[in-house]
Amino acid sequence: MSFLLLFFRFLPVLLTAYWVLATSAVIVTLLPLPLPQAFKDAVRLSAARGKLWSTRPKSLGRLNDLAVPQAWFSHFYAIGTACCLLLLLLATPLPTPTSSDTQQPTAAPLFPSRAEAVQYISLWMFLLHLLRRLLETCCLMVYPPTARMHVIAYVFGLSYYMVAPFSLLNTLSGLPLIGIGAHKQPGFTGMSQGSELLEGGTDRFLASLLPRAAAAPVALASAWAQGSTWQVALGMGVTFIGFALQFHSHRTLAALAAKGISKLQQSRKVALDEDSQGSKGHRVDASTYSIPHGGAFEWVSCPHYAGEIIIYAGLLLLTWPHSPNAPLMLGWVLTNLVLAAGATQHWYHAAFPHSFPKSRKALVPFIF
Repeated sequence: MSFLLLFFRFLPVLLTAYWVLATSAVIVTLLPLPLPQAFKDAVRLSAARGKLWSTRPKSLGRLNDLAVPQAWFSHFYAIGTACCLLLLLLATPLPTPTSSDTQQPTAAPLFPSRAEAVQYISLWMFLLHLLRRLLETCCLMVYPPTARMHVIAYVFGLSYYMVAPFSLLNTLSGLPLIGIGAHKQPGFTGMSQGSELLEGGTDRFLASLLPRAAAAPVALASAWAQGSTWQVALGMGVTFIGFALQFHSHRTLAALAAKGISKLQQSRKVALDEDSQGSKGHRVDASTYSIPHGGAFEWVSCPHYAGEIIIYAGLLLLTWPHSPNAPLMLGWVLTNLVLAAGATQHWYHAAFPHSFPKSRKALVPFIF
């Protein structure tokens, strides 16, 4: 547990370094800078997944083909959910017994400041996002058997979803978790004894999580009462708009993927039947992808990426200015998805040179 205390102490600096390095890598790849081609190709490999896998760079030798199934995206959201849930529980005020002669106000604020209350709301919103994406990945999305993503993307994705929940914390104090819920009100303790709790051993640490989970609904209500402003409400509204756009886009893509897989299976069956009859047959179109239509797809090729950007913009609006790493996180999301959307747009033009709508942009209607 002493390691955790040391980790939390340096967490603000580590978070800033993580986002700056990750974003810088994408920016220098997008710009025409004289950098080693192997470095730029390694960054582009992180965006080469699904339909883009066949267009991945080829300059890294054997590293080009190190891949995992794209369906392993679910691992990202499972890891992220676990990390976000743990942070949420640590940030939850823990009820404690009070003496009979102490009168606890029933509506007393549970958080020491509005910043901590807003932070608590943002963790709930991000947990909702992760749970939604986990369910979409497991129950809605349809991945063709050939859909792959590079190991670089997989490893970075795991690290990203472990880091992202921490980036919503108010790290201005320099001790993000020790300072969470440093409640002085009688009857409640959050992480006011954070160092004592962490130094008390694993058993004490784990034993504190269950009562915190039971207290979470009351804490959320108190956080809303303390932290709700027009800015928080607007940030939540923007985030929910991103949720809706991304879900609708993923549902459209999932339906197309299911049709494509069915078409591919039928084509292979016909080819096998023709081979068994001694016929030369025809070349089988192995593409399981088609041009999506409807909703935001009429304006851009990647509305699911636009939805992701909107979600993080909403979280930034919700937490501003209390979470200094939230803007850096949005910066990485934006640059990374610009890279992925540009590659996707290029693939559509190459795969459907005559039928792809010429007026459709990649990410931002009428602009890009």
